[in-house]
Amino acid sequence: MKPFRAFAFRPSETLRSERIEREVSDLSTFSDRLLMRVHSDAVLAAPPQGFWTRLAGPVPGLQIAGTLPGDSWGRYLLRVPTAWNGRLVIAGSPGLCGVRGYDLYWADKLLQEGCAFACTDKGLRVAADGDLLYVPQAPECGLARWYPRLKALAELSRVELRRARGRVPGRTYAVGVSNGGYLARCAVERDPSLFDGAVEVSGVLWTAQDNLLSQLPAALRAADAQPLDRAALRAAGYPAEPQNDGLLALCRGAYWEPTLLLCLGDLDPDYGGPLQDYDLSARRAQVSGRLAATCLTGRLAKPLISLAGGLDFLITCRSHAVAYRDLVASAGCSALHRLRVRARATHVDKDCEFIPGLDPLMPHAHRAFDELVAWVERGEAPPADSHPALETASA
Repeated sequence: MKPFRAFAFRPSETLRSERIEREVSDLSTFSDRLLMRVHSDAVLAAPPQGFWTRLAGPVPGLQIAGTLPGDSWGRYLLRVPTAWNGRLVIAGSPGLCGVRGYDLYWADKLLQEGCAFACTDKGLRVAADGDLLYVPQAPECGLARWYPRLKALAELSRVELRRARGRVPGRTYAVGVSNGGYLARCAVERDPSLFDGAVEVSGVLWTAQDNLLSQLPAALRAADAQPLDRAALRAAGYPAEPQNDGLLALCRGAYWEPTLLLCLGDLDPDYGGPLQDYDLSARRAQVSGRLAATCLTGRLAKPLISLAGGLDFLITCRSHAVAYRDLVASAGCSALHRLRVRARATHVDKDCEFIPGLDPLMPHAHRAFDELVAWVERGEAPPADSHPALETASA
């Protein structure tokens, strides 16, 4: 049974515009932890509990939740601590998570330090039914709509902060993981007037030449071969040594097919063949228009710090993190980019609960955000990329 399958809203169904504002006693998960009611999306996105941010107490402040102006598909959650420090951090949710997906991963750290934090669900109206997640396949929630929603949230948050606190943020940053990491890259490529810098973790790289539509079918063919085609997996960038077979089986069973189905449903909805037989080169005419709207360029206009795992079996480090570093270099923007590769990290920090010896990325992402602030606000540029993990991932 697959983790999710697609469904479509009935044409007659309409989504209402919403906006709910209230002062709350705790914007963080401090109180939720005591009551054992931390949102399930947050738990799925975060590493095991021992790595969660230590909270000294509740963080009171203003919470505004609703739908983006003129866009009832795009939901958001904006949280502003009473002791706001003037910074605003914007994020697009990871994977299929909603607006609470970063409660543990990003919000606790940022809110406790005084940052305002806003997250959008990217417009994915996911519904759960037991162990299945149903994902709408509609133009309104397509990949091309995701970044415009992140930008709209940044603009809306500035308006809300001026109204509620009497001033706009002094600095605005973007952060994100996986699909949210892709959006953080978009922010510092496309809108330097809105964003001062970004941190992205395990960000997906979309280019016209190579992307998930070409990579995942090849991975499926290699993983399903009898015997397992390790050479083909290694050639595609997967660390397919026998000691990593547990991670390979986990990603093959839980992530590859659903991810490819979701991407095809948006970018090439007319394709009806077996997933492992999908051939992007033969489908260029069908996907080129939709794909063009998603592509990254590497033309950074503000600082970006990237983090990736050498054991990422969903999006390989070589094809997404290192390839994006090379794209930035080809655009002449390497001075604005830093890449940190953790050799024993995967795509999902939750994996650390099941496989011993893994290195969760969340603590490193928090340090990277502190580095970014020092870089942007004090001119203290982080060290350049030079460590064995990066060279191994590039090989």
